[in-house]
Amino acid sequence: MTAGADLAELWGLPATSELVGFADGLPEELGELLAFETKDWLPGAENAAAFMLREWFRRAALVSGTVPLGCTGDGDIWLFEAAPAACRVFLLNHELDELELVADSIAAFEHGKRARGAWDDMRERWDATEDLRATLWFGRIERLAGRHPITDDHPATAIARAFRAFLHGDSARAPLANARIVRDVAVYLDEKSHVAVPERLAALGTVER
Repeated sequence: MTAGADLAELWGLPATSELVGFADGLPEELGELLAFETKDWLPGAENAAAFMLREWFRRAALVSGTVPLGCTGDGDIWLFEAAPAACRVFLLNHELDELELVADSIAAFEHGKRARGAWDDMRERWDATEDLRATLWFGRIERLAGRHPITDDHPATAIARAFRAFLHGDSARAPLANARIVRDVAVYLDEKSHVAVPERLAALGTVER
């Protein structure tokens, strides 16, 4: 399978997704984008949840429904939206954990056209998962609110809910989905469900020391 096909399976994207085609022809450099190697954003045969949880930028991508395809020279991360058609492009500030919309589509990004569209939906998802990202990164379990403010059917919504439920000791599980990433998260968390609730965050091995 090609990188694009693997990415389509991972996020449940159609072959016509702009992101799928872009992933197959990803250049080493594109403007300020310095592309990661495929092994840095595709899990291969490994459980996708275990793979994504090992790096902070993958964790951010996991709960925002994006793919971290590269970085800038100063370490900020380019995130590409996992969407069925046109995919917006975002830049993640690695120091401030802030997201900026850069382009309304990959085609616009390739031609250097800045974003003009609204992105309230992604801003809402990013803000709603701030406490979850902080918990996974810094171990701030006491700040995990446990709310489910996003109600869309994007795989990232199911993923965020699954992690919240796991960390709170609830029985809710990620639903079955066409996206491999959702299935892998469900399997990964189920395998760790025997761990007592206070130790569950440590069992994920994500906290920066």
